[in-house]
Amino acid sequence: MTAKLALFVVCCTAFGQMDTSTLRAKYGEPLPRETFQVRPNIEAVVNYGTGHQICKIDLPPGSYVNPPHGASNHDVDQVIDELAPPSARGKEIGVGVLSLSRASLRLMRYEHVDISEPQDPDHPGRRTSVTITFKRPDCH
Repeated sequence: MTAKLALFVVCCTAFGQMDTSTLRAKYGEPLPRETFQVRPNIEAVVNYGTGHQICKIDLPPGSYVNPPHGASNHDVDQVIDELAPPSARGKEIGVGVLSLSRASLRLMRYEHVDISEPQDPDHPGRRTSVTITFKRPDCH
């Protein structure tokens, strides 16, 4: 019992002292990334390349994947169109689905942008996340 209490105190003390300077000292500078609340139930995690140009935007799993309280597919489509307007995507190269066993990924390829969405075989039509990747020379 005493050992468990001592371990709990050590863990709590260690976690209580974590701050940005501790993390920077241990891992270096943070990645060039920001998170925006683009709708009440939708976040966009934006990753930048050199010159602070957008390279990738993730709409991570969140409450938008659980209708009726989350955002609808229409809401997610609107956000995608705001973040990567159809006029900026360039010519459509192709649309397809990559499958490996039960896992699959819907991929829409354009001249300047790729938009990918993992597919959930247990919930067809339900969005689980979206990734918008910009094809820029400074993005890797």
